[in-house]
Amino acid sequence: MVDEGGMLADDVRRDLVEVCRSIYQRGLVSATGGNLSVKLGAERFLITRSGSSFRDLCDKDVLTINQDGVVVEGSGLPSTETPVHLALYKVRLDVGSVIHAHPPYATAFAAVGRAIPSVTVQASELLGEVKLIRYEHPGSEALTRLCVEVFKGSAVKCALLESHGVLVVGLNLWDAYNNLDLLEETAKIAYLSLVLKRG
Repeated sequence: MVDEGGMLADDVRRDLVEVCRSIYQRGLVSATGGNLSVKLGAERFLITRSGSSFRDLCDKDVLTINQDGVVVEGSGLPSTETPVHLALYKVRLDVGSVIHAHPPYATAFAAVGRAIPSVTVQASELLGEVKLIRYEHPGSEALTRLCVEVFKGSAVKCALLESHGVLVVGLNLWDAYNNLDLLEETAKIAYLSLVLKRG
């Protein structure tokens, strides 16, 4: 848990900016194609501003919101996916960060509605089963309900959003980032394995 009022919150904000830029540099999202949040406390969260770009994200693109999604620090609108983020924090008290991104290989599996097999020992041990969430319009109540239904299982770390992208959680910001990174690596290896088998 992070202190809401002191330097730790500022540190988390800086880390959030660093991770968003790293996600873009790693090719795990297009410029404005994702969103990321971090839990600061029971009633405070940091989340990326709607329309902000992971490529050149800066402090002003990170908003502080309360548990109802109301902006309490910063200007602009929070991500349209805010309801999903807040719902996951409510149903999973162990979650400290949520990332929505569009990594190409994992999103390709999501686009065809196909689960990513755990083709490596690392994926099996660290990610477990990657769930598939059927398509609902981004930001909709229906999508939020489906995400809650899947992520209420305490072992779930990642899910594919059909025809949309991926949703990843972690104990903290860096844990969530590592899960996203491993998910995309696993999807790439799974895809290449399928190609090699056909060859």
